[in-house]
Amino acid sequence: EIDKTIEVLRKQRTTYVEAGRAAISGDRVVIDFIGRRDGVPFQGGEGSDFAMLLGGGQMLADFEAAVTGMAAGATKTFDLTFPAEYGAKELAGKPAHFEVQVKDVQGPVLPAVDAEFAKNQLLLVCREWFQHPNGALPAYEWNFGDVNPPVHAFATLFLHRAEQALRGDVDIDFLRATFNKLVLNFTWW
Repeated sequence: EIDKTIEVLRKQRTTYVEAGRAAISGDRVVIDFIGRRDGVPFQGGEGSDFAMLLGGGQMLADFEAAVTGMAAGATKTFDLTFPAEYGAKELAGKPAHFEVQVKDVQGPVLPAVDAEFAKNQLLLVCREWFQHPNGALPAYEWNFGDVNPPVHAFATLFLHRAEQALRGDVDIDFLRATFNKLVLNFTWW
């Protein structure tokens, strides 16, 4: 269960970098597009600098399939038919013609599970909008109402010592950022 939670946290912190290749599922693509019915643009069928996650379900599956495999700078025209149960009744079950230009293809990068990842998680949970005025800190990111003994201070000390042993120096800014919150948390407990 811990491994699953760490993977969820990593996915929540995914960043995207220029891929330098054709788009694949999981990539974020930035596109300009225009859709037409009978040669006339239709409401909601146009976008500029629109970022979409391939495989994310933001667009129709046929639209995403047409964009998959395109590289930055590529243009494509294609036809698709809207599903019969499409929300916009005037488009439901109807064909449309799309023109798409891919401006950027960005591949996902998951953060490494390292000291920086752990420090960022501790800093997040110690933020003032999560800490109760009495000093209580949430036990976990997914259940802010649940509290623990002051384990955050132990985690901070553990990270500090591990980093000191591995790198030979310490992150004073991290300690400063957590100290006051942890003192308040300790007095609450």
